[in-house]
Amino acid sequence: MLLRDLDPATAGRVLRIYDRIAETSWFNRNRATEWELLKLVLRHVARDQDEEYLQKLCTREAFERFCRSA
Repeated sequence: MLLRDLDPATAGRVLRIYDRIAETSWFNRNRATEWELLKLVLRHVARDQDEEYLQKLCTREAFERFCRSA
């Protein structure tokens, strides 16, 4: 699934969730993790849950996978 294939409302949800996670201080941001984060959000958004639930689900999984080590 590509972002351009989504309806505008769903694409907006994906981008909002992605941006919120990518801007956190714990996110280990680089080109590879940004791409993986986008794929993670796209994989979950297809399930049609509400945005708050999706945000929590994606944040939890992203934290487990992309958190900067201390």
